[in-house]
Amino acid sequence: MKAGSVWPSWLSEIADEDWILASTDGFIAESLRGAGFEPRVVAITQDPVATHSLIARGLGLGFIPGLLAGDETGITTRSVSGGLRTRDVYALIPPGDRHPLVGEAISALTRAADKLGHER
Repeated sequence: MKAGSVWPSWLSEIADEDWILASTDGFIAESLRGAGFEPRVVAITQDPVATHSLIARGLGLGFIPGLLAGDETGITTRSVSGGLRTRDVYALIPPGDRHPLVGEAISALTRAADKLGHER
């Protein structure tokens, strides 16, 4: 692992494992390379439920969203925080009359972002 890496120190312990990723050139694969190793990708899926299932079947290691981490059936999870890339979320609204729930949806997204401490 490279000096000054923002990745957790335990990541170097699992660098030689097989990996299940969304792609071989996405931000997670690039981040693993930035952590100092080339991930050996054995399965590619963009479906987090499929990733969870492949991990549970012992095919390799991967990343799943926090919402799936609560279902730890057959897997061990570790939280990864700090230094990770973030995702921008946009609400695109067509001009003209709006659906009555658009305002509530935007408010809910704003509250969620505020709880996570992210900029709007």
